Amino acid sequence: MSDAQQASKPPAQSDITSILQQVQSLQGDRERLLRELEVARAENGHLKQGKREEMKKVFDSVIAKWLEASVQDESVREQFTQGCNRIMDDTNEKSGVWTVACAASNLHKSQLEEIERLRVENETLKSGPSGGFRDEGSRKRPREEGGAASGDFWAGFELDVNQM
Repeated sequence: MSDAQQASKPPAQSDITSILQQVQSLQGDRERLLRELEVARAENGHLKQGKREEMKKVFDSVIAKWLEASVQDESVREQFTQGCNRIMDDTNEKSGVWTVACAASNLHKSQLEEIERLRVENETLKSGPSGGFRDEGSRKRPREEGGAASGDFWAGFELDVNQM
């Protein structure tokens, strides 16, 4: 018999039974794998929920304030917020965009704190020196009757120019 004649010949009953058993076995494997996939997704979703909550807390406490102070266009802020929400929802690990946003917002926060610290320090300095040295008279020694200041340190070192 030639190959063409064998290919056109219908398969035997045992061949069909064997194929049906394989299909049934594959269908069982498929259903089992789908159940395992659903369990894995549920576990992954539970793990991601904690990560999402942590990222949301960072977004609300730092990034949102930075975004509000740094970006004037409301539509750009909204697009950025939507992008961050997608990152929080879709990922198990931090992305480069998320890392940059966190770093920039933390830098902004620390710079604002530094500016506030310097502002307070400047206000303290502007209020003048502490103690009794606020006016010029309190920083000078009083003059004695001869015009020399009392307790003049240099008075003991006077030299007669003619002696030299």
